[in-house]
Amino acid sequence: MLQAHRHADHALRDPRGQALVFVAREECWITVTDSAGKQLLRRSLLAGETVALSGALPLSVVVGRAA
Repeated sequence: MLQAHRHADHALRDPRGQALVFVAREECWITVTDSAGKQLLRRSLLAGETVALSGALPLSVVVGRAA
C-alpha cells in the first residue's frame, strides 16, 4: 500500500539533511505527527503519488486504505 524511504531531499531538508519520503502503491490516507504533537501531514494519496516531509523526531505515522 505505501512505501516509506529515508531520503536526503534538497527541497525538504531538516537540519540533519534527511526527509521521510512516502510513495503510495495504491490509494490510501496518511497522518504524520511530530514529537510536539504538530500534525505535519493529513491527507489522501493517489496511487503513484510521492510525498516528502521532515519534522522533530520521533514521528508518529498512521496509514490506512482509502474507502
